[in-house]
Amino acid sequence: MKPIDEPSLAKSISTDETPATMTLASGYTLESPDRASILHVRAPDGRICLRLTLLPEGPMVELTSASLSIASQGDVRVDCQRFEVQAREGMTLQSGKNIETRAEGEHIAEAFGHRVQARRGDVHLQANDDVLLDGERVRLNSPRAPAEIEDRRRRMAALLPSSEKLPERPEK
Repeated sequence: MKPIDEPSLAKSISTDETPATMTLASGYTLESPDRASILHVRAPDGRICLRLTLLPEGPMVELTSASLSIASQGDVRVDCQRFEVQAREGMTLQSGKNIETRAEGEHIAEAFGHRVQARRGDVHLQANDDVLLDGERVRLNSPRAPAEIEDRRRRMAALLPSSEKLPERPEK
């Protein structure tokens, strides 16, 4: 394959101020509003689905879609400064084998309630230093009855501001 001659390519690009556009048979449009460092893919309704911005430090990619699937026969790796996920309705992390999480700092988990359940086998809790367990009551080998759980949920819901909705109780 012959390499692209960048100087001749630059000469062939117009410096006209109007955006460069190309409409595909699907109705989607490729557009470069500044004809230099930005590329958009617009849906037929005008929404920007893909934005590619070419920055001196590297390209920035923004993708907006109805859904997104990634499938790989091998590994999928993400390497970044900070990784955030915001799921509006729920999140599932599932593995056919083990799941490991590691942090050089603290691992903080916060929720309305927490449930740790081993379907088979033991639950191991190990600390290099003290294990602190603080609660209104610490109950060992005394599971709650379903009526007591629902009564506690109602009491907790009454304490929440009306704008916050209490999460649904998971079914067994």
